[in-house]
Amino acid sequence: MFEFRAFDGIDYSPIIYRTVKLNVQAPGFGGLPELVFDPLEGTVTFEGTAFDHYGCRYSAAPTSRTFTSTSKVQTST
Repeated sequence: MFEFRAFDGIDYSPIIYRTVKLNVQAPGFGGLPELVFDPLEGTVTFEGTAFDHYGCRYSAAPTSRTFTSTSKVQTST
């Protein structure tokens, strides 16, 4: 439980108490992400599924999401 109060430069607000659930389990990947390297385009693409053990009650986002990320690779000549 945490105590919070504000100070506006003149007076303090009443103390409020809030219980905060800490996220002690980090988001993870479902299985191993697939890695694709295209030497002609100079790109690396990762595809996989990420998940969050806690979800987010303030968002309509799912707790499991499929992602694709492509990065340009700089090659030396």
